[in-house]
Amino acid sequence: MWECRRPALFEFDVSLLVDRGDDGRRFLGTLSRFLDGMSAFKRNDFETAESRFLEALDEETGEPNLTVAHYYLGRIAASTSRPDEAVRRFNRAALLQPMELAYHEALFEAYRAAGQCNTALAQLALVEDLRLRLAQMQ
Repeated sequence: MWECRRPALFEFDVSLLVDRGDDGRRFLGTLSRFLDGMSAFKRNDFETAESRFLEALDEETGEPNLTVAHYYLGRIAASTSRPDEAVRRFNRAALLQPMELAYHEALFEAYRAAGQCNTALAQLALVEDLRLRLAQMQ
Protein backbone atom coordinates (compact mmCIF):
# COMPACT_ATOMS: atom_id res chain seq x y z
CA MET A 1 0.00 0.00 0.00
CA TRP A 2 1.24 3.49 -0.87
CA GLU A 3 1.75 5.96 1.88
CA CYS A 4 1.52 9.73 1.41
CA ARG A 5 4.33 11.79 2.81
CA ARG A 6 4.58 15.45 3.58
CA PRO A 7 4.95 17.65 0.51
CA ALA A 8 8.55 18.64 -0.14
CA LEU A 9 9.67 22.14 -0.96
CA PHE A 10 12.02 22.32 -3.89
CA GLU A 11 14.04 25.44 -4.57
CA PHE A 12 15.93 26.18 -7.73
CA ASP A 13 17.97 29.02 -9.14
CA VAL A 14 15.97 30.69 -11.91
CA SER A 15 19.18 32.15 -13.33
CA LEU A 16 20.12 28.63 -14.44
CA LEU A 17 17.13 28.71 -16.79
CA VAL A 18 17.70 32.26 -17.93
CA ASP A 19 21.29 31.56 -18.92
CA ARG A 20 20.23 28.80 -21.30
CA GLY A 21 19.36 30.72 -24.46
CA ASP A 22 15.95 30.09 -25.99
CA ASP A 23 14.62 28.21 -22.96
CA GLY A 24 15.52 31.12 -20.71
CA ARG A 25 13.91 33.66 -23.03
CA ARG A 26 10.78 31.53 -23.25
CA PHE A 27 10.66 31.19 -19.46
CA LEU A 28 11.11 34.93 -18.91
CA GLY A 29 8.53 35.75 -21.58
CA THR A 30 6.00 33.39 -20.02
CA LEU A 31 6.67 34.77 -16.56
CA SER A 32 6.38 38.34 -17.81
CA ARG A 33 3.05 37.69 -19.56
CA PHE A 34 1.70 35.90 -16.50
CA LEU A 35 2.73 38.74 -14.16
CA ASP A 36 1.19 41.29 -16.54
CA GLY A 37 -1.99 39.22 -16.40
CA MET A 38 -1.93 39.20 -12.60
CA SER A 39 -1.49 42.95 -12.51
CA ALA A 40 -4.46 43.43 -14.84
CA PHE A 41 -6.51 40.89 -12.86
CA LYS A 42 -5.90 42.81 -9.64
CA ARG A 43 -7.17 45.97 -11.39
CA ASN A 44 -10.28 44.03 -12.55
CA ASP A 45 -9.14 44.56 -16.13
CA PHE A 46 -10.31 41.10 -17.09
CA GLU A 47 -9.94 41.61 -20.84
CA THR A 48 -6.23 42.41 -20.57
CA ALA A 49 -5.67 39.75 -17.91
CA GLU A 50 -7.33 37.08 -20.02
CA SER A 51 -5.25 38.04 -23.04
CA ARG A 52 -1.97 37.88 -21.07
CA PHE A 53 -2.83 34.57 -19.42
CA LEU A 54 -3.67 33.06 -22.80
CA GLU A 55 -0.35 34.33 -24.15
CA ALA A 56 1.43 32.72 -21.19
CA LEU A 57 -0.25 29.41 -22.09
CA ASP A 58 0.63 29.58 -25.79
CA GLU A 59 2.12 26.29 -26.99
CA GLU A 60 4.78 27.95 -29.15
CA THR A 61 5.95 30.79 -26.91
CA GLY A 62 4.67 29.99 -23.43
CA GLU A 63 3.87 27.08 -21.16
CA PRO A 64 0.54 25.33 -21.85
CA ASN A 65 0.63 23.60 -18.46
CA LEU A 66 1.06 26.75 -16.38
CA THR A 67 -1.52 25.66 -13.85
CA VAL A 68 -2.02 28.99 -12.15
CA ALA A 69 -2.82 30.67 -15.49
CA HIS A 70 -5.61 28.11 -16.07
CA TYR A 71 -6.89 28.84 -12.56
CA TYR A 72 -7.03 32.60 -13.10
CA LEU A 73 -8.64 32.15 -16.50
CA GLY A 74 -11.27 30.12 -14.67
CA ARG A 75 -11.75 32.92 -12.16
CA ILE A 76 -12.17 35.41 -15.00
CA ALA A 77 -14.67 33.13 -16.75
CA ALA A 78 -16.62 32.70 -13.50
CA SER A 79 -16.63 36.46 -12.92
CA THR A 80 -17.85 37.18 -16.44
CA SER A 81 -20.73 34.68 -16.44
CA ARG A 82 -19.07 31.95 -18.49
CA PRO A 83 -19.55 28.96 -16.17
CA ASP A 84 -18.82 26.28 -18.77
CA GLU A 85 -15.46 27.84 -19.56
CA ALA A 86 -14.78 28.22 -15.83
CA VAL A 87 -15.43 24.48 -15.42
CA ARG A 88 -13.00 23.69 -18.22
CA ARG A 89 -10.24 25.92 -16.82
CA PHE A 90 -10.61 24.84 -13.19
CA ASN A 91 -10.76 21.20 -14.27
CA ARG A 92 -7.48 21.62 -16.18
CA ALA A 93 -5.84 23.25 -13.15
CA ALA A 94 -7.08 20.49 -10.83
CA LEU A 95 -5.83 17.80 -13.19
CA LEU A 96 -2.40 19.42 -13.40
CA GLN A 97 -2.14 19.96 -9.63
CA PRO A 98 -4.48 17.47 -7.98
CA MET A 99 -3.41 18.29 -4.42
CA GLU A 100 -4.30 22.01 -4.68
CA LEU A 101 -7.49 22.38 -2.67
CA ALA A 102 -8.35 25.84 -4.06
CA TYR A 103 -8.57 24.43 -7.60
CA HIS A 104 -11.01 21.73 -6.52
CA GLU A 105 -13.11 24.18 -4.52
CA ALA A 106 -13.31 26.52 -7.50
CA LEU A 107 -14.27 23.60 -9.72
CA PHE A 108 -17.10 22.70 -7.33
CA GLU A 109 -18.42 26.28 -7.48
CA ALA A 110 -18.13 26.33 -11.27
CA TYR A 111 -20.10 23.10 -11.62
CA ARG A 112 -22.80 24.60 -9.39
CA ALA A 113 -22.90 27.81 -11.44
CA ALA A 114 -23.12 25.75 -14.65
CA GLY A 115 -26.15 23.91 -13.26
CA GLN A 116 -24.32 20.56 -13.17
CA CYS A 117 -25.70 19.56 -9.77
CA ASN A 118 -24.73 15.89 -9.74
CA THR A 119 -21.21 16.64 -10.90
CA ALA A 120 -20.99 19.45 -8.33
CA LEU A 121 -21.94 17.03 -5.55
CA ALA A 122 -19.34 14.54 -6.72
CA GLN A 123 -16.75 17.32 -6.79
CA LEU A 124 -17.76 18.39 -3.28
CA ALA A 125 -17.06 14.84 -2.09
CA LEU A 126 -13.60 15.10 -3.68
CA VAL A 127 -13.04 18.44 -1.95
CA GLU A 128 -13.92 16.98 1.45
CA ASP A 129 -11.74 13.92 0.86
CA LEU A 130 -8.81 16.13 -0.14
CA ARG A 131 -9.31 18.33 2.94
CA LEU A 132 -9.10 15.25 5.16
CA ARG A 133 -6.04 13.93 3.37
CA LEU A 134 -4.24 17.27 3.60
CA ALA A 135 -5.12 17.61 7.29
CA GLN A 136 -3.63 14.16 7.97
CA MET A 137 -0.40 15.22 6.28
CA GLN A 138 0.13 18.15 8.64
